[in-house]
Amino acid sequence: MRADELLYECCFPAVAQPPLPLSLAHPLFGEFLDDFSNVSAPLDDDVCNFVVEVCFSVLGRAQVFHNEAEFQIAFNRKMGGFLGHTVAVDMITCQAKKVMTDATVIAGDNWVALGELKLEKGGTLALGLQSFALYVGSLHAETELLPCFFIEVIGATIRIGGLVFFEKVAWQPLTPFMNCFYTEHDRTDMATLCRAMRALKKGLTALHSYYIEAHPSVNTITPKDIPYPLQGRRSVRIGNKLIFIVTRDDGERRIFKYCRQYGEEVHRSWAEAGWAPFLFHCKPIAGGWLEVGMHYLADWNPSLSLLKAMDGAAKHELQVAITTALK
Repeated sequence: MRADELLYECCFPAVAQPPLPLSLAHPLFGEFLDDFSNVSAPLDDDVCNFVVEVCFSVLGRAQVFHNEAEFQIAFNRKMGGFLGHTVAVDMITCQAKKVMTDATVIAGDNWVALGELKLEKGGTLALGLQSFALYVGSLHAETELLPCFFIEVIGATIRIGGLVFFEKVAWQPLTPFMNCFYTEHDRTDMATLCRAMRALKKGLTALHSYYIEAHPSVNTITPKDIPYPLQGRRSVRIGNKLIFIVTRDDGERRIFKYCRQYGEEVHRSWAEAGWAPFLFHCKPIAGGWLEVGMHYLADWNPSLSLLKAMDGAAKHELQVAITTALK
């Protein structure tokens, strides 16, 4: 197999593409990504022991199970014990018919996690997407985001993603497919799995509390196309970019931009010279994002011809500031 050849065909429909990254739709997904990417945080013994156990006795030995039902039962039992929440195979009514889930974790009336567990012995390794279809067909409140973790297990690999409801159901992977064959010689795979399981356990606990204790009423949910840092504020998105014009309660309008990196010092230098809007803040938020807030100047159209009016000393000072900020 070539290095660039796909291992699995992940058959999520094109309509499942989210309009914005899920880490901006709900803080739980951003916090999951932060926990998953944190390679310096110590791993607890219970996490490491669970990963070794589930890899050795379940996922890494998927072919020893006679059928998919045995595989699902074994995985759900191990996962439920680790998470501290029952992972069950439930009969539910979805789109006027009763169907079985592969794995479900429920908080009250809401799904905290769904599992797509496929033994795929001699199969095509293409996702059946039953759990995705269940989520699509069982939504009971069209004004809520209804965040949910989606755990895909195909043979001896596992991937964790997120599900939310905007104007339509959106799905996005939060991890790559991770190999679950246990080996003492490949510490990297085991460490990646440990971080993913640590982040999942923390995320499910927080999401369970969100639904049980702190879930707001339907009437107070903000529009679904507004990411969580902007909730409670009226905003208009600019094109397909992660830039929003926000109207505050006092009527003031500001620009909010979400990006991975930003030249804060460059912006402030330009703002002091009158060539950029005033910068209120540039702060990190969950998921590796930066939130940049600045004045909204509707009729402002800066012209680079202003540079021609600068003397040599001013141009040199600006160049030094830009170069320093970009280092």
